[in-house]
Amino acid sequence: MTAACQKIGHCDEGSTVITPGFKLPAKYVIHAVGPRWSGGEHNEPKLLYSAYKQSLLLAKENGLHSIGFPLISAGIFGYPMDKAWRKAIHACNDFIQSNPDYEIKITFAVLDDKILAVIAWHFRRYHFSEGSWIADSVADGHLAVLVDALLGRFEGLKKNDGG
Repeated sequence: MTAACQKIGHCDEGSTVITPGFKLPAKYVIHAVGPRWSGGEHNEPKLLYSAYKQSLLLAKENGLHSIGFPLISAGIFGYPMDKAWRKAIHACNDFIQSNPDYEIKITFAVLDDKILAVIAWHFRRYHFSEGSWIADSVADGHLAVLVDALLGRFEGLKKNDGG
């Protein structure tokens, strides 16, 4: 995979590229380049939105029907977790709404308890009401794994304990 990435070269913030998955359990890996947080005044929200949206478009272009995301830029790049989560959901929602006939399952990898707490709080507060886009997406099966994890019904999606 390193050689494939080196062949591609530089990728701008907000852009994506695809490589084979090689020995990973995924056929492909979509590499999304998120922005470093610099206070929010340097197009960070637009670039983060683009990283998610371009990933989804690239998945569709390649006929992929499932995709997994971390909370892009919320780690060492310093993007505030609540803002990163809102931007991720916004981009995914826009993709789902503008591609209603395309079946895709979107999963977010929850890597630690802090991220899970932020996502769960935001999800319950803003998105899980009858008739909301996320409730409709859940009904359509787009975000079922995430919803089950946040509501404590899916034991398989927990923080990565290294195992």
